[in-house]
Amino acid sequence: MFILTSYSISALFKRGTTFPWNNYLSQCCESIAESPLDSDMFLVALVRMQRVADRAYSMLPGFDVVDTGSSAYLSPLDMVINNVRRELYEFFCMQPESVKNRHLFKAYYHVTLMRLAEPAIPTQSPVTVEMGSVHPEPLQRFDTIWKCLLAGVDFFDALFAIHPNELPGLPASVTGLLAFAIVTSSRLLLLDPSIDWQPIMARRKLDFADVTKRLSERFEEADTWAKEAGRRRRLLDGGDAQFCRLSFKLRWIRQWYLSRIPLEQQPSMSEVQQQPAGDLLQDSDAVFWQEYEFEDALWPEFMTTFNTNFAAVPMTET
Repeated sequence: MFILTSYSISALFKRGTTFPWNNYLSQCCESIAESPLDSDMFLVALVRMQRVADRAYSMLPGFDVVDTGSSAYLSPLDMVINNVRRELYEFFCMQPESVKNRHLFKAYYHVTLMRLAEPAIPTQSPVTVEMGSVHPEPLQRFDTIWKCLLAGVDFFDALFAIHPNELPGLPASVTGLLAFAIVTSSRLLLLDPSIDWQPIMARRKLDFADVTKRLSERFEEADTWAKEAGRRRRLLDGGDAQFCRLSFKLRWIRQWYLSRIPLEQQPSMSEVQQQPAGDLLQDSDAVFWQEYEFEDALWPEFMTTFNTNFAAVPMTET
C-alpha cells in the first residue's frame, strides 16, 4: 500500500515517480495476486491500474510545460489519452466482481481517468490557434475534458456511496484523490467560455456547491461516529479532529466557488439559511486560506513545486 500511495499521489501532483518499478516489485505483485483474499486482489488491481496509467503519464506534457497562450489540443495528445482510457476501461471490466464493485476501487479508477485528461484543460481548441496545415478535429478537446468532468461526477458518487462509518478506516491516499478531484473539477467549472467549452453546461452536470456541502457533512458525521464509538481519531495541534478541519476547508472551498460563478447560478437564500452556523467560517484557518487566489496562474506552481505553507500540520492520535 505504501508503494501504491507513493505512485498515485506523486502522479496526481506531478512529483515524479518516487520508486522506480523493478523486477522485485513485479514479483511481489505476482505473488500477492495468487492470494485468495479479496483484499489482496484489490491491492494488486490498484497497482496494475496505476502501472497502466504511468505509461501514459510519461508521454503526456506536465502542467508546468503547457503554454496556455499558444498550446493547442492536437491529435497526437488526443490519441494517447483515448488509447489509455480504453485500456483502463478494459482493465476495469476484467476485474472480478469482488474488486470492481468496491467503491474505493471505483474512486481510484475515476480519478485516474481525470488525471489522464487533465493536460487538456489549459490547452486551447485548435480552431483558435494558428495551425498552418494541421487540421485536427475541432471537438477533440471538448470530448476529453467533458469525459474528465464525467469522471469527476462518478468519483464523487463513489465517495458518497461509502458509509460515513467506513471513512475513518480509509487509507490516507484517499485524501489525495479527493484533493485532486476537487481541484480539477473546480478548474473545469470555472474555465472561460470558448468555442469548445461552455462552463454553464458543466455546472449543470456537476453541482459543485452541493457536492462540497454534502462532503463536509459526511466528514463531520464520520468524526462524530468515530468519537462516539471510541475509535482512534487523528487530532491536530489545536485539538480539532482532522475530519472537522477537512469539513471546514470544504465549506470554505464551497463559498470560494460560489463567489466566482454568476449570481443566478448560486443557491437560493432559503438554501443558504439552512446551512449550519459553522459554515460562516469562524475558524483561525480562514486567514490562511484567504491569502490564496485560486486563479490559473497558481496551478503550475501549486502542482509542481513544494510550498511549506501547504505542509501538513503535525498530528496526534487519540
